[in-house]
Amino acid sequence: MSQDNYGNYIVDLRHPEGDVSLFYTLDGSQPNSGSTPYTGPITLAPGQTLTIASINGETVTATATCGGDILEFANDTIGNGGGFPFDQHDSVDIVAVVFNGLAHLADSQTLTFATCPNLATAEFNAFATIGAGCTFDISGCDLLTSLSMPALATIGANVTFNASDCPLLAEVTLGDFIVGNGAEINFSGRSRRIAGTRNFE
Repeated sequence: MSQDNYGNYIVDLRHPEGDVSLFYTLDGSQPNSGSTPYTGPITLAPGQTLTIASINGETVTATATCGGDILEFANDTIGNGGGFPFDQHDSVDIVAVVFNGLAHLADSQTLTFATCPNLATAEFNAFATIGAGCTFDISGCDLLTSLSMPALATIGANVTFNASDCPLLAEVTLGDFIVGNGAEINFSGRSRRIAGTRNFE
């Protein structure tokens, strides 16, 4: 998912089985075989609800809903007076998280977007350091397909880094980072192989 110059979201859909027919609506109604077929990226205006269905013949085999907000943060550091809420678990409104300015997670902080049912994309573009004793938790996000931390250099001692149980997570870009003693990194519970800077099979 990306955002254009007008504030619209550009949603690119992928199904783990690759050749499944996808149909969608933008009015909150349930798609069927007569709905708009997915042929390429969809423009989603702020506040619109995208409902997607994979359909085999006339049978709807799965549905997903995407609608809400992109969270964008510019703070350099979370913790040490960073000054904004960073526990966003279980939020149904978040579809994308973009941290363009965040470089450091101070020691013993928690940053969580766990079990956000509509979160599809998480970008931490300047994220370099996760301090000692921190918890980074983005687990249980059923629609998450992409996690990007290209500048990541250090995961501190005794850090818990949890991206487990995200079944569609296929694209992970992480920098060439070092890991401190006692740190735990968990990418389990996926149905798709990760392709990225590092491969956590």
